[in-house]
Order: sequence, then structure tokens, then C-alpha cells
Amino acid sequence: MRSSQRSLVPFLLVAVLCSVRLPNAVGAEPLPSVTQRFHEASSGEVPSFQRHVSPLLGRLGCNGRSCHGSFQGQGGLRMSLFGYDFAMDHEGLTGQSSRGDLRRLLTADPDESLILRKPLMQVDHEGGERFAEGSWEQHLLRQWIASGAEGASVPEVLENLAVEPAEILFADDQTPVQLHVVATWRNGDREDVTPLCRFRSNDDSVAVVSEDGVVRSSGAGDSHVVVFYDNGVEAVPVLRALEGEVARGERPVVPGRQARQGATPTVDDFIEAKLEKLHLVASQRCSDTEFLRRVSLDLTGTLPTPSEIEQFVASEAIDKRTRKIDELLSRPAYAAWWANKLCDFTGCNPAQQAELGQETSVQWYMWMYERLHENTPYDELVRRIVLATSREEGQSFDDYAREVSSYFRRDAATDFAQRESMPHYWTRRSMSDPEDAAQAFAHNFLGLRLQCAECHKHPFAPWTQDDFKNFSQFFAGMKFGVPAGSRERYRALAGE
Repeated sequence: MRSSQRSLVPFLLVAVLCSVRLPNAVGAEPLPSVTQRFHEASSGEVPSFQRHVSPLLGRLGCNGRSCHGSFQGQGGLRMSLFGYDFAMDHEGLTGQSSRGDLRRLLTADPDESLILRKPLMQVDHEGGERFAEGSWEQHLLRQWIASGAEGASVPEVLENLAVEPAEILFADDQTPVQLHVVATWRNGDREDVTPLCRFRSNDDSVAVVSEDGVVRSSGAGDSHVVVFYDNGVEAVPVLRALEGEVARGERPVVPGRQARQGATPTVDDFIEAKLEKLHLVASQRCSDTEFLRRVSLDLTGTLPTPSEIEQFVASEAIDKRTRKIDELLSRPAYAAWWANKLCDFTGCNPAQQAELGQETSVQWYMWMYERLHENTPYDELVRRIVLATSREEGQSFDDYAREVSSYFRRDAATDFAQRESMPHYWTRRSMSDPEDAAQAFAHNFLGLRLQCAECHKHPFAPWTQDDFKNFSQFFAGMKFGVPAGSRERYRALAGE
């Protein structure tokens, strides 16, 4: 971790939550889109509630927070927010409404179903017209109702959501680009689901996207269009090159650049490729004083001293920057600065210290400091926090009590930083419930916020409520307290 020649092991354990995306099935052409298959009212295909009906209702806005997806629902119909509880939504559509209205969905007379008549404005509908008479949307919903309005008894698993093109680079003519989305399910089925997707631009000043997935350039820059379908969320980079003087200039000479040609791509290679697409020229190599100031602040949180600046500028060594990085990484200031950061990341911060207490907070910090000072790899450091236990296997309660009390002695206290593991992460009251522990762990070690998934599927994230519940079970076994077999001895030591 101290050597500039070693790659830092990623600190975030993303693999815990990230789902595996498989490539599209080879050899099978995807089914045409529903706009083609349900263009005529006479289509004999039976639509799938999960694959077709639920995404269509989501795209039409029926399960949005301002409509039937709100906590109170609308018009006697309440659906899951953004439509990811298929059982709840099917029950809501096919069951009796809170107003006693049975005409919402009539399999014997589909055309009289309110699920069709209201969006067509054949009867009063607060949400207004959602599709036109004779449209593919009407045909799809009618065919589903007429075929028995079956639900999804066992939810299917979406394995892959592939978007083409995978990147949009607008040329000078700025011709609009149509996105095409293909879903691959676990059983191998593939289907063009473009008309059933929802689309969102991250920056309308760079690109706008229609509800049909047509992307138009609105200005120079770099952004993404995000595609949503079922549990799939995919982002498509959208770029438009800058024009005028800002895009002019010669490419800077990077020392040692020629030696990297043909080698494994580096971060610089990807950055230069992106700048090339945007017609941007990278900044020239920073000066020695700029480099020293930046690297000192990054690694130690302090500015270099005047004498250090003078010595560095005066040096003519070719590798002086690499050597300076190694030298900064060996300083106690590096361990102190990054111990502070890692404590903040993992929960030993001002917001938590009132719960931890001053002595415990100091022990946490010093344990982190010692791991950085001895150059412990990040993955090992995280392992020794996540898998920590207070009481070692086979250790008696008396020995455990003596060990813990030794950390708090006023004179000649045992150094907590020399412990193999750091259990304080799990001993907080805020970690007592599996759901709270799951949220804290995801934020501390994965850089993810899962609060929304505790109640519903957020439209801009791939995590469902079921994902959150299943993830929480990882922490159900985490316990803090006195084991049943040691309670009698605990009470005796406590003088009870």
C-alpha cells in the first residue's frame, strides 16, 4: 500500500451486492417488440404480467408516486411503487377495490374493464388519457384480460439488459439516435423490450430522450441516458464534442508515454480516449511545485515545508516524483491522515462517537492507524473489521473480562491497536437490528445507500425490497451481549 509500484486493493466490497450480468444468449434472435406483435387487435399471444403488463403500467405512470403507486393509492386502487411487487399489483388489479367496484377488470367482457376504459377516457379518469383507441397498448392489455389475466406466481429472473448502441457519440449533424433494448431471461428467452422501458437523461443540457428511447443532442458535453426495465438499470454514455477554440491545441507530451504503447491499458489510456472523443486537450504536465502540493495534501493532509519544496525543485532525478510518493507513504502523517478518513468511512465519526464513547473511539482510531502504519492491504484491513469477534474461540469468560479490562487500565494499559481484529464496528446499539446493520454495512463498505429498498424498489437503482431483505439476513447472526452460558459468571463479577 505504501509502494507506488503496487496497486491498492479496492476498499469497497462491491461483489457482496452486485448481481452477475450474463451475456445475451447466442444464436437465438430476440422476439420483436410488443409494438409489432400487438399492432393488431387479433394477436393470439398471451402477454406476461411481469414481462409486459407491469412494465407497461410503469411506463404509463400508473404506479408512480403521484398515482396508484402512492401510499394511499388512487380511485380505490393501490399498486406497489414503481411496480415491483407483482403479487400485490395483480391482486389490486384483479380483486375488489376498496370502493366495492368489480368492473376494474372483467375477463368475460374485456372492453368493459375500467383498466381499459379509464386510460381511454371513456369514463372519467383523473390521470387523463394514457393511450389511444386502437393502440398497441390497448391491444396488449385487452389480450391479457381476455386470456384470463394471469399473474406471476413465481417471479421470473432478468439475467441481462443489453442496450444498443452501447455509447452515443454525436457527430456534427447531430442526428437523433434510437436506442434498442433487449432483455434476456434466465430460461434463455430474449425479447426486444424497447417500448416497455423507461428512459431518463442525466443532463438535459447535453442530451434529451423521448419516452420511446430516441436520444437527441442538446449541447456539447458528456452525460448518460439511463434505461429501466424490470429489475434492470443500464446507463448509456452520451457525448458530443466541443467546438471552437476550446477544442483546439496540441496534445501534451507525456514522459514515458511511448513506452506504454501496446501494453495493458492504464487509467491514462482511458482518460485520453475520452478526451479524444470530446475534442479536448489534456492539461500540460503540472509543475514540480504543483505536483508536490497536490500529492502532499492527498497523502498526508498537509502542505510541504519550504525546505522540502526547495529540495524537490532543485533535484534533477528523473524518478523524483515516484520517490516522493513512496517517501510520503512512509510518513506517520500518511497513516494518521488516512486513519482519520477510514474511521469516518466505517462509522467512527462525530455522528457516532457519542454512542461509542471517547475511549472506544480512540481505540478504533489507533487500531486503524496501526494497520496503515504497518502497510496492511485494504482487503485484509476490511476482513479484520467485518469478521471481528470480541471473545476469541475457546477463551473463558474470566480471561475475556481480564483482557477487555486491561485496555481501560489507567496505568500500563494493554495496547488495543495490537489486537488482530477490531470488533467495535459491531458493538454499537445502532447495529442491533439486521436491517440497520445491512444499511450501515452497505454505506460504510460498499458506498451504497439502501434506505429506499427497505420499503420499495427505487426506480433508479437495481435493488428491490426482496434484495434488501435477503441481504439483511447476512447480519441476522451478528449478536452483541453476554452469551447465555456466561451470564451467571457475568452477574457474579458484576456483584449482582
